[in-house]
Amino acid sequence: MGKTQDILIRRKAGQGLREITRELGVHRSVVRDIDRLARERGWLKPEQKIPDEFEIAEARYGTGGKREQHPYDDHIDKIKDWLKADYSCVVISTLLRERIPDGPCSESTVRRYIQANLPVLRSATMAREHTPGESLDVDFGFVGLTRDDFAGKPHKTWVFSARLRSSRHAYRVCVHSQNQYVFCRCLVEAFEFFGGVPAKVVPDNLKAAVVKAAFFEPEINRVFRKLAEYYGFMISPCLPYTPQHKGGVENDVKYIKRNFLPVFMERQKELSREVPLLSDMNEALSVWTEETAGKRIVRGVGASPLDMFHGFEKETLRALPEKRWDPVSYRECRVASDWRIQFDKAFYSVPHAYIGEKVLVMADSLTVVIFFKGSEIARHPRAKHPWQYLRNTDHAPVHPERYMSTTRATLLSQATRLGEAVHDVAQRILADMVVDGLRPVRGLLRLANNCGASRLDKACHRALKMDTVTYCSVKNILANHLEEQEVEPELDFEDGSFSFSRQPHEYT
Repeated sequence: MGKTQDILIRRKAGQGLREITRELGVHRSVVRDIDRLARERGWLKPEQKIPDEFEIAEARYGTGGKREQHPYDDHIDKIKDWLKADYSCVVISTLLRERIPDGPCSESTVRRYIQANLPVLRSATMAREHTPGESLDVDFGFVGLTRDDFAGKPHKTWVFSARLRSSRHAYRVCVHSQNQYVFCRCLVEAFEFFGGVPAKVVPDNLKAAVVKAAFFEPEINRVFRKLAEYYGFMISPCLPYTPQHKGGVENDVKYIKRNFLPVFMERQKELSREVPLLSDMNEALSVWTEETAGKRIVRGVGASPLDMFHGFEKETLRALPEKRWDPVSYRECRVASDWRIQFDKAFYSVPHAYIGEKVLVMADSLTVVIFFKGSEIARHPRAKHPWQYLRNTDHAPVHPERYMSTTRATLLSQATRLGEAVHDVAQRILADMVVDGLRPVRGLLRLANNCGASRLDKACHRALKMDTVTYCSVKNILANHLEEQEVEPELDFEDGSFSFSRQPHEYT
């Protein structure tokens, strides 16, 4: 029964107006109005039957219980359009004031009219059945500041949650970054935690997963695509601005913030730690996942996430690959004038023809591959320590590379190919431990470009005989064409006689 009928019953029983107002919580003007109608119509007589709600409304408001005409009724269609455009009551009252100059157009009047005549229609929802092993929702949520194990400065910290839709079982871990390497590593750890791979992973539109969000054809991150190809799952990102499409993991992040985080922070405060360590938070989060979150009874299901996971969902997951995925990273670099690129605190050579060009670098833990416009132009093993320079001699310009690669051993090897005497001269020049002999030996070998190896060998042979083993001596011999002339024998002064000297008997 409605309140209007209840008022008539109470008045017929002799209850006072104030008492009815107090007990039913109805305004006294309404009680007086109904009491007046009841006396006029004889509803309070003992033999009279209590009328129904429709009859009471008809007596109060007229035929059919209809209300009086409101000034806004002529503009109700326009008000509906404004509400669809998400106009506020302040804006609607301003627009109505232009159409009804003499009418009541205050914000409160507009609000009451809308609430009474244009109630908000709430959208209906439908509970969906989720196939075991089909979908894994992933999300990040900010949980404050933590320090690393080396007690450095505080870092922003996010909790990563990967939640299976069917069983509600989730893998949770706290991290200091949301970059693509951390995101992919967390996913791999989640697969290993579940002991299998679901058919589909549903992320939101973070850059580590989706480079460019779109309603119909989003652009997926290269590294995330490689991860999906390796483990064999399908990427199904949410539509832009619709996080409710993965509402389960969104609520899981809220569940962590409201249930795990306050208890953990209070325990840390008892240990005089305002900013906890990341490792302590992850250890506590792992225990909470197994003992609290995993064993709670899900409302409307009557079972815990762990029971449902081990009961029917774990067996539906795809088997893990034999080897763990080796993370692949991509980056654009520009080739410097020294025909090398810098990637991840190391240097790698590139063919000198690509100086100044932008190249794409793809790297895993073992190999670095460099591409230009989709074609591979260089490949190197991954650097083993920071600032290591890995170079391929074939990438260098011809003459500078030949010049920079000359050493004592290579110069002597080139001299040997030109002749035995050339080798001996070069070896004598390099034997000088005071003056560096690399430059004169380079000049010596270059003489063969103009005069040939045979003339150079003969010139070096003459220089050795004359004991003038220098670059300039060999050059002068070649310039004066003296390499074919015989070397004059040296005078023998062992008998003590000298030319133009007077004999002892000449002094007597």
